[in-house]
Amino acid sequence: MAGFFYACFFCVVTLWWFQGEEKVFFSNRLKA
Repeated sequence: MAGFFYACFFCVVTLWWFQGEEKVFFSNRLKA
């Protein structure tokens, strides 16, 4: 059960991180 909770937590953190990094990544790509 602990492994399942950790997997869910990791999934949420990854999605939250990509949500913020996406804007930076695409803005850098447009400038290049």
